[in-house]
Amino acid sequence: MNQLLLQFSNEVITLTNQQTQNHQQILTSLSINIANLQTKLKQLQSTSSKIDQELLLETQKTNQIKQTVENLKNQETQINLKFSQLNEDNVNEQLTFQNLLQQFTENQRKYQWIENELNKGICKFQKYLGLHFESIQDSVKVIFTLLDRNDPYKQFYFTIAVRSNYYEVENCQPKVSNLNILIERLNLTNDLAWFIRQMRKSFQQTLFKI
Repeated sequence: MNQLLLQFSNEVITLTNQQTQNHQQILTSLSINIANLQTKLKQLQSTSSKIDQELLLETQKTNQIKQTVENLKNQETQINLKFSQLNEDNVNEQLTFQNLLQQFTENQRKYQWIENELNKGICKFQKYLGLHFESIQDSVKVIFTLLDRNDPYKQFYFTIAVRSNYYEVENCQPKVSNLNILIERLNLTNDLAWFIRQMRKSFQQTLFKI
């Protein structure tokens, strides 16, 4: 009986020791697995940190690209505005040139009309009035002689031109006191023959003042 109890006790002890060893092996294996998992977790965390840094860099690059694109769009807008302004300025310059050309053409026509009027309407009296004309660029020099009995060839003259659709008289020799009044009426009536007759009378009056 005692021998059986002793044998059973030994078997129980042996079984317990085996189970203890098995448990220790399992714990050791678990510890190793846990250590491996912790190592992998650290690796994953390190990898995740690198990925986060790369993602941050990519985000910054994307933002920079977006800003560059926005700047390019703004520059394109400014260029389009400048181009539109240049086109507008070009149109305005063309209009200004056309207006100047039209005004020049009108002045040329009026100047030609003056010349024709002088040649047709008054020139037939040149022999008797001592009246002569000289073309000087955009103006006409009107010359009177036969006014001074003491000096029949003495010249009395003025230069007349049309600028901005108005008659202008320059270089009047000798000076006449009512010149401005005569010019004003000339611009109102366009009666050039009348103006020339009045200038002749005014030149004659200067002889009496002397």
